[in-house]
Amino acid sequence: MALETDLDEIDWVVVDVETTGLHPDSGDRICEIGAVKYDHMRIKEIGQFQSLINPDRAMPTVATQINGIHDDMLRTAPTAGGILSDFCAFAGDSVLAAYNARFDLSFIQMELNRARLPLLALPVVDVLWMARRLLPGLRRYKLAYVAHEIGVKDHNAHRAMGDVLATGHLLKDFLPKLKAQGINTVGELMRRQGQ
Repeated sequence: MALETDLDEIDWVVVDVETTGLHPDSGDRICEIGAVKYDHMRIKEIGQFQSLINPDRAMPTVATQINGIHDDMLRTAPTAGGILSDFCAFAGDSVLAAYNARFDLSFIQMELNRARLPLLALPVVDVLWMARRLLPGLRRYKLAYVAHEIGVKDHNAHRAMGDVLATGHLLKDFLPKLKAQGINTVGELMRRQGQ
């Protein structure tokens, strides 16, 4: 995809991962991935991708308390290598969007590397950055709080698909506002985000 493609003319894949902890370089792993593909700026859903992933380690109690995912749910789940290969095929040549994208993408890239699969080379934009730019002065910028502020009710927080759908709502709300500020292409958006 050309980075100078207009925001109106691209497909988006919003992605979220749930993990065993916060640090992929210290052995924390993905235990769930969710993604939705949206058609251009209309943000019309055209596909979903979701799977639990066996992290090949026990779920820490603190992680289970946050995301509700426990060892019994993961015992027969597929491993990351196969699922992430399928995710990459699902994403195709779309632009990836995530809320706090650096977190999610660091885990995805680490798992791809661990499975000796090609790393993702797609453009990535951070919806958290958009929230901070477009909604200045909020008391906090956690996804659930920002989603509530723009009218998204009852999203299943800390499960991958619930967070993806909330992020998709934010993206739909934010894209026209970014264009009104003169941010019209993926490349321009990435440059503003410091990528």
